[in-house]
Amino acid sequence: MNERFGDWLRDTMADVDDGILKRRWSGVESLARDLDDSDIMDILLYTTSCPPRNADVIQRARRAFWDHDNAFRMEGNDLELRRLCGAVVIHILHGESPQRLRLALASVCLHFGNSRHDFGWSTMCQEAEGVLRSLSLSMRSADAEPEAPANRFPQNRAAGRLKKLTDEGHDTVPIPELQELLTQFHKDLKQLAVANRALRTALAIQKEETDILWWLMGGYSNDLREPFHRLPRPVAALVAGKELADHILHR
Repeated sequence: MNERFGDWLRDTMADVDDGILKRRWSGVESLARDLDDSDIMDILLYTTSCPPRNADVIQRARRAFWDHDNAFRMEGNDLELRRLCGAVVIHILHGESPQRLRLALASVCLHFGNSRHDFGWSTMCQEAEGVLRSLSLSMRSADAEPEAPANRFPQNRAAGRLKKLTDEGHDTVPIPELQELLTQFHKDLKQLAVANRALRTALAIQKEETDILWWLMGGYSNDLREPFHRLPRPVAALVAGKELADHILHR
């Protein structure tokens, strides 16, 4: 059970004891396992006070919590059910679902796409933002920090064989030995080429991130030619998103 689960439900029930929390969390886990991709998006819509595309999904959610606690109210507890559905979303966000990125993006877009202060659930949105940041950092860091290539040029085995032939007084290298040396030399060159490409990509990403940092610090719209703080917030959000995309060439 998520250690913060009790806090998420505190404003929905007068008494939240350990038994209720365990039964509710069992419902959260079972729903997270049983929902398909479309159902998850309906759960998210309901959590953010939007009408779901398929109302039957919400009834299934009610029944799932009732199955784990027959005292669960099937009507008149929308706030509690929204919080529980939000807990399902958070549970999926912190799992290994391939839909994590899609779900996190949808959560953030639904939250910031509405000007009402009571729209959605800020806790769920914060969790989604954290997932987006971690996914972004892991993807970009993997490209920006390539592993140092192993010191395989030249290979000790090939160099050692060549030294041995020289020490034995051979003026020429037998064809089979020469072929082995040339083959190894070719492999080493290919490895260096791969390492060089990775380094060029890492440098390009670092330059890109430096450009983004300057753009953020400047707070100035390149397209509209005025500071972002002078723009209406909805306009600034759209323009800033577009200009950030202009800066990003690498994933």
